[in-house]
Amino acid sequence: MIFKVADLLGYVRDRFPCMPGDLLLTGTPEGVSAMQAGDKVEAQVLGPQGQLLSQGSWQVMRR
Repeated sequence: MIFKVADLLGYVRDRFPCMPGDLLLTGTPEGVSAMQAGDKVEAQVLGPQGQLLSQGSWQVMRR
């Protein structure tokens, strides 16, 4: 990573309201390519005991 996580968090906290449970996505792992129209993203957030707290599904649309 170019910036340390602590620096990124400080930058965001100085400019945006942050609440417990907020997520900060910091980059793309090696080998990942650009998303294309029709690609689907699915995500889940699990609690400390593995319980489902939130989930979502998004489909990339063409501009």
